[in-house]
Amino acid sequence: MSEAHRIAALRSVGLCVFLGLLGACATGRQEVSSPQATSHQAEERVAEERVAEEHVKEDCTGGPAQRCLDLGLRYLNGSGVPQDQAWAAALFEKACEGGSVLGCNNLGVCYADGLGVAQDEGRAAKLYEQACEGGNAPSCSNLGAFYAKGLGVAQDARRAVALYEKACEGGAAAGCLNLGLSYDSGLGVAKDARRAAALFEKACEGGNAAGCFNLGVSYDSGLGVAQDVRRAAALYEKACEGKMAAGCFNLGVNYAQGNGVPRDEGRAAALYEKACEGGDAKGCNNLGGRYARGLGVAQDERRAAALYEKACEGGSATGCNNLGLNYDNGQGVTYDARRAVALFEKACEGGEAKGCSNLGLSYARGTGVPQDARRAAALFEKACEGGVAFGCAYLGSSYAEGLGVAQDARRAAKLYEKACEGGAAMGCFNLGVSYTKGSGVPKDASRAAKLYEKACEGGDALGCNNLGSSYAKGNGVPKDASRAAKLYEKACEGGDALACNNLGGSYEQGNGVPKDARRALALYEKACEDGLAQGCVNLGVSYAKGSGVPQELRRAAEMCEGGLAQSCNHLGVSYAKGSGVPEDSRRAAALYEKACEGRDATGCANLGGIYENGLGVPRDARRAVELYEKACQGGAAVGCHNLGVSYSNGFGVPRDARRAAEMYEKACAGGDASGCYNLGVSYEKGTGVPQDARRVAEMYEKACAGGLARGCVHLGYSYVKGSGVPKDMRRAAALFEKGCEGGYARGCANLGVNYANGDGVPKDMRRALELFQKSCDDGAAEGCRHLSLSYEQGIGVAQDEVRAYVLRKRAAELEARAE
Repeated sequence: MSEAHRIAALRSVGLCVFLGLLGACATGRQEVSSPQATSHQAEERVAEERVAEEHVKEDCTGGPAQRCLDLGLRYLNGSGVPQDQAWAAALFEKACEGGSVLGCNNLGVCYADGLGVAQDEGRAAKLYEQACEGGNAPSCSNLGAFYAKGLGVAQDARRAVALYEKACEGGAAAGCLNLGLSYDSGLGVAKDARRAAALFEKACEGGNAAGCFNLGVSYDSGLGVAQDVRRAAALYEKACEGKMAAGCFNLGVNYAQGNGVPRDEGRAAALYEKACEGGDAKGCNNLGGRYARGLGVAQDERRAAALYEKACEGGSATGCNNLGLNYDNGQGVTYDARRAVALFEKACEGGEAKGCSNLGLSYARGTGVPQDARRAAALFEKACEGGVAFGCAYLGSSYAEGLGVAQDARRAAKLYEKACEGGAAMGCFNLGVSYTKGSGVPKDASRAAKLYEKACEGGDALGCNNLGSSYAKGNGVPKDASRAAKLYEKACEGGDALACNNLGGSYEQGNGVPKDARRALALYEKACEDGLAQGCVNLGVSYAKGSGVPQELRRAAEMCEGGLAQSCNHLGVSYAKGSGVPEDSRRAAALYEKACEGRDATGCANLGGIYENGLGVPRDARRAVELYEKACQGGAAVGCHNLGVSYSNGFGVPRDARRAAEMYEKACAGGDASGCYNLGVSYEKGTGVPQDARRVAEMYEKACAGGLARGCVHLGYSYVKGSGVPKDMRRAAALFEKGCEGGYARGCANLGVNYANGDGVPKDMRRALELFQKSCDDGAAEGCRHLSLSYEQGIGVAQDEVRAYVLRKRAAELEARAE
């Protein structure tokens, strides 16, 4: 629910139109509910009241004017006598004729308001003028208000200012206030914030609550005075104590935000309540917001809705919008889409742009009104022009999809940008997608990532998920699995099912988080429950593999029988490996075939492997190739890679290096690191493609980034030779280390050479020997040979011919095995 905040425009509550008798105008009408008559002794007043009671229509001619004035006030207020506005006006007229300027002023009020007489603003103006000329300062202020508004006299801002000045000099605080408002707005005088503030101060000192309020606004905003939020709060408090509801409202905002006073939600709520009771619709709206969220008061959605209704009826468009949201969501009231639409419309017409945006959504969705994309787009535009960032974002979507307007990707991108700059996280997200796809803007992964980050920071779960994907893949940002997992978690907590699924994948594979099958299972289940089909698929696969739960092959089989092809594939893997079931290649083949028939491309690739190796089925190279091709066409990158290997080796198809390279490229583009590696080998050897050292390095880098340790080591060779990349021994050493850590023994041997020679790393023979030993133990002949040489020559170790001989023999055996 939106909540109104302090609005500086409240300072211009308005120039006073006339003198109020029963309650002063908040902007400085002279209060006369306590008469401006001279005091009498208590017994004289009692006697006078008795006379009034006994002679209700008695003519006070011949008596003192003061007596007529006092009696008039009694009859006006019904104080000790029956209320009679007509008789009060007659008594004020007698008082005026008897020389009482207050009588003339009060009679002017009667004509201005139509109290006991027919309304006559011209007559009221003449009476105010008569009283003003007679020395009554408040009457000068009231006459000034008439000139300011052109009521009963020709509009004349300069004349109004002169009268306000006269009233102020005569001690009328309302005159000082209205003169201050004139200087504040530049009506009738040159605009002068400093002079306005000084006049507001004078009005405040004279007991005028509106003067205190407007002086508070001056200090709040630093207009004409040095900004001082503490001083502003003190002035709002004084205005509030003077029964000015706007003062209570602004003071409530101060306590809600902790501006100039300690933050205190309870105090804020109490002040909003006081403002609301005083007729301030914004106070009712903000109090409704407190009850809706349980801030400073016990949460009560019904009470919130009732307050929004009161705010709406009091003229608060924001209140209407908030009440509309209640009806739209069924919060505190019975769900009523039509009622919500009516309230959004009222809010929109009342100048609340958020109401226009919400009304647009109603037309876009067809809730409470017939669906109308054109009408929705027009309302989104109105909201956008009114400063509602979400309106711009929705309008952008209309242009992106061609809903109610001609499709225009460039226009959509500009609107998303405007929405994003206006604080709508959804706009940042959509603009990020535009840069990812190159829709209406140039394709730019780095810019997209920044926008996803901004969307995420703004609370958009989709933005967090997409930023996570950017870090997971290294699109526009450095690859960082840990950062990706954290972002997926944030998005999942924010309600994005896709992010829950992605986080499940991170836990299943141990990408950026410790491997945790149970946690993965729980996340897949959450994604599935939230309606994401892929989450359900992954959940079924987990049961088939026994990941995070005791392997429930019966349940996996049920899911396979129910048509979930991925479950068939993973159940096949279980039988192929003997995982949780007896190893059974024939059963695995049958399950892979079912998965493949169900359009699971990975199942086709696995079935191809079965036919290639003759496991559970007769060996059939041609059938294997057909299945790899089907898998590749279905989007399984591993199928493309295996098809490439078939063309490279002439297995099931004629040998065709060019076709093999094409398949490796397709596999690489689909994220298969082995495809990237083999394509790099093709460029290095010039098989099927021209030799290209730069392209070789690019492919090895992709293979390395995809987690293939062999790719890292071969990229390291490129840096050692300066082939396709600048020669860089430090970079080479780092790549050998990454390959070694990834389990590729040759990487350990090469890194050992770096430490032995001090190439790209500090020279360290002890570290070199450790790496040679690790490499040799892991089956790399190079490691055994380097270690043998060290023992033979006594480099870093005691010379030992026997140990050297054993290591040379081990190296020869490994090389022979490799051949």
